[in-house]
Amino acid sequence: MVEFLKHIFGFCGEPHLNVFHILLGTPAISYIIESYPKTVEFVITLGHFGDHVKEFLELAYPDRKFQFVWVDVFSGKGSSLVYSMLQTKNHLQCPFIFHACDN
Repeated sequence: MVEFLKHIFGFCGEPHLNVFHILLGTPAISYIIESYPKTVEFVITLGHFGDHVKEFLELAYPDRKFQFVWVDVFSGKGSSLVYSMLQTKNHLQCPFIFHACDN
């Protein structure tokens, strides 16, 4: 299982490298998803613009298994990598690989 954290915007809404940046004609998130066997299950945290990420992954990878977890505090006070990971704890009750795609 792969635990996959993503956020679209950094502090103050300033854009930074994110899962939709195009690298050689392919979204960055695609390189990550495609680097794992098709049998791997992904846990994806979603925050700001998370609906776009969810829709893209479901359309682009209908044969992949995703579990989406919405993170209510994804920027500002109270937000953190640990907070986001804690939101996924019910999905990660087995060994997993942590892969951050931005930050």
